[in-house]
Amino acid sequence: MDHAQVLSFLETVKVGRSCAIAGLTISVVDILHTLPEEVEFYWTGVWSTPRILYFLVRYSSLVEHIWQTIGLAYLCGHSALDNLLFLATEAILIYRIHAVYNSQILLIFIISIFILGGTATLAINFIAIRALPPIDQNVPGVYYCIVHGNDEIVKKYLWADWLPITLFESLLMILATVALVQYRKLRHTRSTLMTTLLRDSILYYTVDASSQSTRLLNCSQQNVQAVGAILPPLLSAAGVRLLSRLRRQDEKLRNGSLPTIHLSSMSFRGTYREEVIMARENY
Repeated sequence: MDHAQVLSFLETVKVGRSCAIAGLTISVVDILHTLPEEVEFYWTGVWSTPRILYFLVRYSSLVEHIWQTIGLAYLCGHSALDNLLFLATEAILIYRIHAVYNSQILLIFIISIFILGGTATLAINFIAIRALPPIDQNVPGVYYCIVHGNDEIVKKYLWADWLPITLFESLLMILATVALVQYRKLRHTRSTLMTTLLRDSILYYTVDASSQSTRLLNCSQQNVQAVGAILPPLLSAAGVRLLSRLRRQDEKLRNGSLPTIHLSSMSFRGTYREEVIMARENY
């Protein structure tokens, strides 16, 4: 490598490490911000699917950014953690939609689409990773092992990776919007558990769609570490609030500060500190 190539490479490494530290900082700050609620609602009580999903969404981003800070190569492990975060959050959204519609046929349809879309996303991600084989990069006085591949191939896969996620979330957003409109025709108050359930699902879709659009726009740039560092903690923060905000509303309902309503397939079981279980009674 000549002098200019060495400087360019070191600048890329510097930016990548700075972005990884920034993403790690965002994850840690948000975890500390939500820690009191996490201790109250999720550290005690019986284990349930929503509780498992909470911890997956909450800490997968943290583990990924610790990994990125230690070693910058974006290999299969990083891709697996990224997809784990997405799939766990989508599972939370499925629970919420099923709690509203209480339709086994609709649930089977949504889960089928979820499995197909998740499989497609995983396949696309790992194909893209295979296009980035690790190589030894010799810099005077320093040894690095970095990823290297065809930028055009990677950009093509990144575009394809976005489509299954967006199509599935668009389906859930449409279902949530239809339910919210129908519910608002029946009730004029906005301070209900149902409103929180549907509104937050729509808000999550908006946040995720905006984040994915930003990532795609940055794919045309040479260095996209900033978006890659910020997107996982942002989605992690949005995902955990899908559960925690609903849990807070449930506490208000228990204390009598919210109107009592019936959610067709949602039940809150256990004592004050036990887990919220978003499922049908026989789950």
